[in-house]
This record gives sequence, structure tokens and C-alpha cells, in this order.
Amino acid sequence: MSYLLERVSYLKGLADGYELDGDTKESKILVEMISILADLAEAVEDLDDEVGTIDEYVEMIDEDLEELEDVV
Repeated sequence: MSYLLERVSYLKGLADGYELDGDTKESKILVEMISILADLAEAVEDLDDEVGTIDEYVEMIDEDLEELEDVV
């Protein structure tokens, strides 16, 4: 999911290149939207990491359950 962070970084670079410093109403909105996108991308990446961890636990539980089924 790091591609989301890369794309947001690219967007930030474009905004910096266009010198969106927040002086106009439009640039204030765009700068804030980019900031929100960055926060969302980080949250998605964190959730993806957590899902991966949970997936590993579920696989371990499934393997343990298979062993228990074989014994029973």
C-alpha cells in the first residue's frame, strides 16, 4: 500500500511546484485536501499492516485446528 503514500507525496510535490502556499481560497482548499489524503493514506497503510498480522494469527489458528481435528 505504500503506492498510496508515494502518490500523495507526488501530489504534494506538484502542489509545491505550483507554489500553493494557501494565500487564495482555492489553494487553501487544495492544500488541506492533500493533507487529508496523506492522513488517509497513512491510515490505510496502518490498517493493511494490522490485517496482515490478523491474517497470520488466523492461519496459525487454522493450522492448530486442523491438528486438533486429526487427533479427535
